[in-house]
Amino acid sequence: ISADIPLVVSIRYLDSKGIAGTATETITIPIENLVDFRLMEDIIVSAEKGKTTILEGDLLLVGTGKVEFASVSIISEGPVQRITGSTEYIGAIDPDSPVPFTIRFETDADAQLGDSDLHLRITYLNSRNVQENRTISVPLQIVAPSTTATPPSDDGGLWGWLRRLFGLQ
Repeated sequence: ISADIPLVVSIRYLDSKGIAGTATETITIPIENLVDFRLMEDIIVSAEKGKTTILEGDLLLVGTGKVEFASVSIISEGPVQRITGSTEYIGAIDPDSPVPFTIRFETDADAQLGDSDLHLRITYLNSRNVQENRTISVPLQIVAPSTTATPPSDDGGLWGWLRRLFGLQ
């Protein structure tokens, strides 16, 4: 819990005439919340080279107090690129209460296949309304893009929607 804890300090001394004296002072020590983030489950994200991937997870705050105005975003580095939807606003997070999130990222078309790391930045306001950042790392496995082609479909538009709605397909 974030608080200011008063501490009383007393000093006993002898002055230059040999007379004993005491000085007492009260000082305040600010104590901050302990904040640590992790994913609820240990996951390995699999992403196709050069494609957009969706990461769904549950963010868990392990700490002594809640945080406000939290958001999760992808850090662009290495083979990972930020795209629209790579930041999700979460809001307040209470300790030991998992919060689901979904964010998207893209891997480079020339990324090397194999293991890498995906870094997530959690931005929040602490108990003193100061913005702070924490970074967590998620294992990332980059795989070759799939070569399955989807057949062209003329089920689009209003007529396709109506056929699907009435079960005529």
